[in-house]
Amino acid sequence: MTPEPGGWLCVEGLEVECTIGVTERERATKQRIVINLKLKVDFGKVAMLDAIQDGIDYRVVSRRVIAECEKSSFQLIELTT
Repeated sequence: MTPEPGGWLCVEGLEVECTIGVTERERATKQRIVINLKLKVDFGKVAMLDAIQDGIDYRVVSRRVIAECEKSSFQLIELTT
């Protein structure tokens, strides 16, 4: 049986301190946000070879997302419905 070529990698609850908002007051202090991530991944190779070096390291993915958010500055506006 051939493994499915695609799948989802889910990482939930990443907490990040970053600069968000539009006004000076909002941007004066970093704010904590929580990120839930869903990435489309090809797990076929990993499943076929069953080798740890071909796997996806959740820690590396999480650290990269956190690093990018912490060094970035977003001008976000919340929308309410």
